[in-house]
Amino acid sequence: MSFTYARNIVLDSYPEILVARTAQQQQQKLDRMIDLVARCRLPRRTKHRSYPREVWGRGIDFPSGEGRKTK
Repeated sequence: MSFTYARNIVLDSYPEILVARTAQQQQQKLDRMIDLVARCRLPRRTKHRSYPREVWGRGIDFPSGEGRKTK
């Protein structure tokens, strides 16, 4: 599922659900939101990733400034 797309649907639909006048309207809007979220599928990938996912290193550390000359 596309988390971002589903999240955007929920955030956009939530205010409409809250301002619905009747419980029936509220349920209809909720059902519509759930239906839209259920359609948030990512496309199938045609090929596998060429590299495994891994954690990147921390990189290089910047000098702390302890050895600087002062004027």
